[in-house]
Amino acid sequence: MLLLALFGGLVFFGQAVRQSTEQERQTQVAQTSERLSRSVEQLGADTIAVRLGAVHSFARLMRESPGDQRAISEVLSGFVREQAAQAPHPQGLQSVQTPPDDVLAALKVLVEQPRPRGTDQNGTELPTVLLQGVDFSGFDLRSVVLRSADLTDADLSRVDLYRADLTDTNLANANLTGANLFLTTLTSANLAKAKLTNATLEFAALEGAQLFATDLTGANLREVNLTGAYLIGAQLTRADLTGANLTNTDLADADLTHTKLAALTCNRTTWPEDFHPPC
Repeated sequence: MLLLALFGGLVFFGQAVRQSTEQERQTQVAQTSERLSRSVEQLGADTIAVRLGAVHSFARLMRESPGDQRAISEVLSGFVREQAAQAPHPQGLQSVQTPPDDVLAALKVLVEQPRPRGTDQNGTELPTVLLQGVDFSGFDLRSVVLRSADLTDADLSRVDLYRADLTDTNLANANLTGANLFLTTLTSANLAKAKLTNATLEFAALEGAQLFATDLTGANLREVNLTGAYLIGAQLTRADLTGANLTNTDLADADLTHTKLAALTCNRTTWPEDFHPPC
């Protein structure tokens, strides 16, 4: 009888613990939902101090609620796109301009968020910086880290990306006309059909990058590392490739009219048909 009584007591205790745990979980979910709603509302505030507070609140929520990371990424990415569009952009020959502090803070949260970040049905990791079509034209983004970001169709004309890290970034169809990409890391980036007319890519790292039909007319590519890159159908008219590393680079069907090709490293390079390479 004593054993039965003890067993019954243990069962009752276990049920009480489970009920208490479930109540705590529901309370936590409700609190998280309330914090998310409040932070979203504060992102639309007129004062930058309130918006910055909301961004920092989202950063804490990402750490504390992994299940909400994807939703928060989408909210903050949308915030960056909207604020960047509303910010003043330098025109013509004006010097580059630093983006608003709340935009920089949101970018920092997006790139530093904890894993896991989610995968699609094929197991491919989903991007967490969703900046398709964003307008960063004329912005000073030196040393910014935007690894694995989605910047398709983005306006990055005249942007300063000196020493930026854009590893695995999707820049397909992006406008990088006149951009400064000196010493920028673009390893395995997708630059298909991007426009880099008169851009500076001196000493940039483009190993394994995809530059299918990319417009590099007049671009400065001195000392660039294009090892294993794909430039099939790329436009390189009047571009300067002096000192470039073209090891295993595919330049099939590329337009090399008046392109400077001196002091190259071109082991196993694929050249356009009927083209007479200098090395």
